[in-house]
Amino acid sequence: DPDNFHMYPYASQAVLMLNKSGFLVVIVTNQAGIGRGFFTEAVMEKVHKKMYDSFNRQGAKIDKLYYCPHQIGSKIPEYNIDCRCRKPYIGMLEKAFSELPVDKNRTYFIGDKYSDMQTGFNAGCKTIMVKTGYGKGEILQKSHSWQRRPDVIAETLLDAVKIVIEDIN
Repeated sequence: DPDNFHMYPYASQAVLMLNKSGFLVVIVTNQAGIGRGFFTEAVMEKVHKKMYDSFNRQGAKIDKLYYCPHQIGSKIPEYNIDCRCRKPYIGMLEKAFSELPVDKNRTYFIGDKYSDMQTGFNAGCKTIMVKTGYGKGEILQKSHSWQRRPDVIAETLLDAVKIVIEDIN
């Protein structure tokens, strides 16, 4: 529900810092709720519009957003696909790499799930896991079984962005 969508208060500041540092900001997101029939792509697009509007009001820019609505076992046939865009596969990143002037050697993948980290590993990105969202639970409950640790674990997106900017300077 777009009315229930709220961003962390520092999200726009973090994105703006990346913008000013010359980074492209790309969002890649699994949206299995579409495939499960919990919401439609039209509803998701309204949430994305609300997010974009919030960033724009604060001068921050998302360069591109990619999403995967597919879910194996979906009762909706067009979404019942084992696709290569769903994280931890790198299809969405490959699309970004082909459509945008991305410097793969300076690409960071920031996320709050281990599947995000796996996506970053699979694409050759530096990885930063944040403790917000699902992050803290993933770290506490699942980190013992991780085959590989993220390059960095940060408290928040803003902390992750500060690490990225410090790393490139």
